[in-house]
Amino acid sequence: EPEAVAEVKEDEENRITSPNARIKSYAAVPIKVDAKTVGAICIHSPSPQAFNNPLPLLNTLADQIAIAIKNTLLRRESEERAQWLGAMNELTRTIGSSLEIQEVYGAFITRIKKLVDIDWASIGLIDELGEKLQFLALYPELESTWSPGDAIPLAGTATEWVAQNKKPHLEEDLGRERQFWTDEALLKRGIRSILRLPLLSKSQVMGVFVCGSSHPRAYGERDVRVLEELTGQMAPVIENARLFRSLKVQMERLENTQAQLVQAEKLA
Repeated sequence: EPEAVAEVKEDEENRITSPNARIKSYAAVPIKVDAKTVGAICIHSPSPQAFNNPLPLLNTLADQIAIAIKNTLLRRESEERAQWLGAMNELTRTIGSSLEIQEVYGAFITRIKKLVDIDWASIGLIDELGEKLQFLALYPELESTWSPGDAIPLAGTATEWVAQNKKPHLEEDLGRERQFWTDEALLKRGIRSILRLPLLSKSQVMGVFVCGSSHPRAYGERDVRVLEELTGQMAPVIENARLFRSLKVQMERLENTQAQLVQAEKLA
């Protein structure tokens, strides 16, 4: 709350005195953006009663600064949203034409890196039996322990935890603590913090989007919020690609079976 003290009492000096000054009077008001305090304006003097009713002026200044800060935050959010929307549009467009996510995954992550600290990333899908985790796409592919198409047991992985809890999972520093058996391989690759987010299809977790950083404690609330919105857009695109790919495989099998039957009839 705003505060103005015309003359600081002797027993209060240690509470507010800096090493380089003896404060005898001061005034301070908070800077609030959407009811949240983001800073403060403070003035002080080594002389008592140095200010004449300073709070109205300081409150006015704080309101003006708050407006400027809010506008800056809104502009930054708008720019960030444009970045990931552009990335999503590119991913959606390319998947729609090629259905090969790995081919465009590098360019997709490169765009997302403008918003979030990413040194390693993957998309993993859970098989229909809920026993395997298959890597659909990896970045960077050449420096990963696994390759696109590889499958590992789901049990004991962070993906299993995400599937069970249907919410993101963050490990802030693999150098200090590792919760899953896959963490060891990531740490050997230099990954220190890792964030996993669920890919939801019809309220069920079909897989995870994972991003890792070489820096500990790289991800905060803002990163989780941005990536949750991103994965919400990714999930249906990936699900459609997977369904289309499955249908394509079934059609190819049917065509091969028909061709074999035709050949068998000719030989009969």
